Amino acid sequence: MKTENTAARVAQTKNGGENAGKSGINAKSLSGSRQNGVNSRNVVGKFEANMTKKIGKIVAVYLIVTGIGFLISDEFYSNMISHKGTDPVLINLSGMVHFFIGMTILVNHFLWKNVFQTIVTLLGFMFLMKGVFLIGLPELTLQSADNPAQVPWIMYIGFILTGLIVGYMAFLRKSNNVEQ
Repeated sequence: MKTENTAARVAQTKNGGENAGKSGINAKSLSGSRQNGVNSRNVVGKFEANMTKKIGKIVAVYLIVTGIGFLISDEFYSNMISHKGTDPVLINLSGMVHFFIGMTILVNHFLWKNVFQTIVTLLGFMFLMKGVFLIGLPELTLQSADNPAQVPWIMYIGFILTGLIVGYMAFLRKSNNVEQ
């Protein structure tokens, strides 16, 4: 009995790990070989595509709603952009939220295989960097509001267009090839 267990462990270790027999995952299956008729690269690729679409849907809706908010409440957002009378706690909280959103996207989605994945990953970096600057360099970040190049109508057009592009890719675009 003991020799059978030892032989089984040796066989499992040769197949890619001691827990390979229990989980069904081993080095061969992770490298793209066929196991039980399923190509693991396709499974991983489909998981990545689904993650990209999920994050893309969330970000697209956020960008479109924010752009419409800028459009409808132009005066309010112009005052907000100017950071007049800003509360340091709110600036820090905004930085924290941007930081967590960016890190959450990047931890779950650091993919560069196609244009859509690259856009989602870059948006994650943008959220992260805004959070880092709001937390680490709030005075410098607030000074950027005095920049005459910040025009609210350009911002809402940018938000809406980016949201529509990401939304199209996340909601409407069909991908025949997982790697695409």
